[in-house]
Amino acid sequence: MSHYPNFIGYWPDHKQDMAYLLLGDISTWHSELKSVMLTTMPSVFNLIPPSDVAPQVCVQWIETAAAKLLDNSLFL
Repeated sequence: MSHYPNFIGYWPDHKQDMAYLLLGDISTWHSELKSVMLTTMPSVFNLIPPSDVAPQVCVQWIETAAAKLLDNSLFL
């Protein structure tokens, strides 16, 4: 005899609804994680140009810094 008589048959009856809710929660969590990572990672990997870098060369500076990370596998 089950200790949870109210839940007998709950999973088979509501499997699709529960999977849908879980997918929604995972999707929300993924979006929140991605948002945090996008704001945090540039500073963690030193991909923010110093203030003395001219605006015209910021993109090049970031590309060079990223290439160094890739070349040395420092992003792992």
